[in-house]
Amino acid sequence: MHKLLENAVEDCDLRLGRRSIATVLVPLVMLLSFRGFCISVGANDFYEEAKVRIVEGFYSFEDSIDIEKFGLPKEALPALLSEIVKDDPFLFYVDSHVSYLYRAEGRVVAVEPIYTMIPSDVGIAWAYCRRRIDGMVSGIEGSDGEKALLLHDLICGNFSYDDDLENDDIYSFLLYGSGTCQAYTSLYTALLRRVGIEAHFVASDAISHMWNLVKLDGEWYHVDVTWDDTADNVVSRRHFLLSDRMARERGHRDWYSVGAIVCASEKYANGDIDCLLHGAFSAGDVDHDGMVLLADLLLLRRRERALICARCSDLNGDGLADDADVSLLRMKILEGD
Repeated sequence: MHKLLENAVEDCDLRLGRRSIATVLVPLVMLLSFRGFCISVGANDFYEEAKVRIVEGFYSFEDSIDIEKFGLPKEALPALLSEIVKDDPFLFYVDSHVSYLYRAEGRVVAVEPIYTMIPSDVGIAWAYCRRRIDGMVSGIEGSDGEKALLLHDLICGNFSYDDDLENDDIYSFLLYGSGTCQAYTSLYTALLRRVGIEAHFVASDAISHMWNLVKLDGEWYHVDVTWDDTADNVVSRRHFLLSDRMARERGHRDWYSVGAIVCASEKYANGDIDCLLHGAFSAGDVDHDGMVLLADLLLLRRRERALICARCSDLNGDGLADDADVSLLRMKILEGD
């Protein structure tokens, strides 16, 4: 499948303008969907089926997308369309102000999109994004947590915030190197999905901001790459892998996303990120130098949280780094285990 996708992108680059859009772009879109680039939706009810039909129409550049059979009320459509466009980084050419037709009783008949780019230009933009994304994920290995962290740091270290608020999508972000929070969110979503990690957008109208929800080991977390990209080029991880409680404490509020996703896990509440970065865990190795030594015991006794790994300090697994762990670590060192 990977080779087929590469061939489809090359075909798009070489032949757009000489072949019909129907024979080039639509197959490309289907392949991109299978690789996880596009929005992941189910088809368990009419709402989800309508989402699939609308996405199909957007990717096929349909002027009018018939969804009458799904019976959607017009009140539900604006939020649905916003969710679709925000959660799929590659629909950057669909204007957010989509019009629609509905019957007197309020049932939507059709969606009438406004496209900001012509199909041939979109094909070129897709191919460019694919090449850049492939380059960025090249060499990214390890656990899903480690990949999420490395990609987070990669964006923070190579992109900047667009104070002019002009670049708000993945294509312009990759092209110019700066973008708004929506651009940061879109790129991180695409990169995570490219390496097989489930991710969605999360947004708040109250604070005019967007960030990500990321799924690791069955748990959901907030990740705000924009706020972690500091002005002085120092990469912060203050907004990486937060629970709902932590996200609120650090300035996020009144958010919405795809589904009722809850971020309950506080596995990384103590800033325990080193285990992800190093891709390793060793009880007692609180300074992550690969050895359990007296220096680890001294750090743990002084509770120097800025210097120790909380996870590796919790020897008895009770979620705390306390005197009980100091005693266990002392025994571990004395026994040479």
